[in-house]
Amino acid sequence: MADLERLIVALPASQANAVRSAVATGEYSSPSEVLSDALRVWEQRRVRETEVLRRHWDDGKASGLAGARDAATVIAEEKVRKAGRP
Repeated sequence: MADLERLIVALPASQANAVRSAVATGEYSSPSEVLSDALRVWEQRRVRETEVLRRHWDDGKASGLAGARDAATVIAEEKVRKAGRP
């Protein structure tokens, strides 16, 4: 088993009740199991979001539009682009 570290967390009453309910119905065996599962899902979401951002970053670089540009140039180009819209 992995090394365990004890943490004390404070939850809003609605979340604490949801944790207790999940244990009471037998969906989970303990509050720790509920929170471990929630953290696993959160970690997976963070990994997916990072992968999406990395893909967007890579796509942007591959588009050929990436490069060193100063803010004044970017703002001026955007003003020209907006002025050309109906």
